[in-house]
Amino acid sequence: MKNIRCMHLILVFIFLFCVQAVFAGDLDSAKPLLQQVEDAGTVNIIVTIKPSLEIQSTLSSVTLSDERRMQLVSAMQNSALRQLNASDYSHLRRFDFVPQFSITVNKKALEKLIADKQLEISKNKISYPVLMESVPRVFHGHATSKYTGKKWTVAVLDTGVDKQHAFLASNSVPKVISEACYSGGYDHPAVSSFCPGGAASSTAVNSGLYCTQSIAGCSHGTHVSGIAVGDGSSIDGVARLGKIIAIQVFSRITGAEYCDGFANCIGAFDADLISALNRVYALRNSYNIASVNMSIGGGSFQGFCDKDPLKPIIDRLRAAKIPTVIASGNDGSNYNISRPACISSAIAVGSTSDISDTRSSFSNNSTALDLYAPGSYITSSVIGGGFEDWRGTSMAAPHVAGAWAVLRQAAPDATVGEIEAVLKSHGPLITVAGVSRRRIDIDAALEVLAPKPDAVLAPINYLLLQ
Repeated sequence: MKNIRCMHLILVFIFLFCVQAVFAGDLDSAKPLLQQVEDAGTVNIIVTIKPSLEIQSTLSSVTLSDERRMQLVSAMQNSALRQLNASDYSHLRRFDFVPQFSITVNKKALEKLIADKQLEISKNKISYPVLMESVPRVFHGHATSKYTGKKWTVAVLDTGVDKQHAFLASNSVPKVISEACYSGGYDHPAVSSFCPGGAASSTAVNSGLYCTQSIAGCSHGTHVSGIAVGDGSSIDGVARLGKIIAIQVFSRITGAEYCDGFANCIGAFDADLISALNRVYALRNSYNIASVNMSIGGGSFQGFCDKDPLKPIIDRLRAAKIPTVIASGNDGSNYNISRPACISSAIAVGSTSDISDTRSSFSNNSTALDLYAPGSYITSSVIGGGFEDWRGTSMAAPHVAGAWAVLRQAAPDATVGEIEAVLKSHGPLITVAGVSRRRIDIDAALEVLAPKPDAVLAPINYLLLQ
């Protein structure tokens, strides 16, 4: 997939996405953000509230009810908002399970928020889709294994899914069991929502459908879903009997001047991604959610980027045994990966060739990378019932997300850390620029994680007892 380059820094919303930074009570560091609000009058940001140690301990409790968590989060959001005049902000979006909110503010409100040392202010950045049968390479026994991802679900945060595609059904029953849409997460005239009726969000039936075919990239979510859980007559996805939670997180951006010469393009805003991840967390007790797949990315980071506003909800999901699997990016870097894959609690995935276990030339690498999976010319479903061969770390990540569904079926009580450790210690070792990481091997992981049959007692030799 073609990444959209930031071409016009004078356009406030494009400049907003190209510069990566977090500000916490530091006016000097916040000068670029202040300059933007000076030029445009308003700026859209994400505010992360740093809880007290007591509150943080409560929020981290595994026994805390969702109702109580939402009450605590709402109280913290209200406290932060009280210092602002209603006339100084708009487009407020609260997040249910983490102490954060997105908001559009004027200069007066921005200065107040930056000065508050209990708040971290980050830009509402944008990510893009990061772009033969590969399953036998990572799961030799997939065709006959009893571990198929059955009764487990992968949440696909992407461009939506063609749920009528035959590859995304088992015995003619569609694999999509829940849908949602979060779109238009930045208030700019060039940005519009793909959600039903142009709403900012929806959980209605068909809200997780693919974005319009007239825009390049709208098959991305359908292709990713097929790799994770596709069920076909001649090829399969990794967890062939797994299900899908389809969440459409992209927005339409209009204008050739914004889209590198194209009339339209797509991008996923942080506010929409955080809302979607909160939705997955809310559904964790309704479905057996094995993993979240985010084949998206932007920027370039050498190490971890743990000030990223997506980290709190990724942490919360991880504590609930749900990993967020993210593509490492397609810049061919030996030392940097894209965000949000650089978040330490995420599972960052690079791409290998399906012919040989070597890193794909386009795949990013760094010390923050966790695993490799095939991502070069992977055949999977596209909008309208067909199949295409695509390549990219976008294709590698759903191999890992699907693997998690297979492994959770075998070991339903396993934590993210336990499965991650097994995957990181089995499979071919790939070394790039001094960094060695494993290509996933599901068969080997099942040998460790799957329950062993009870030992069979040798028959008693009654003759010896006589």
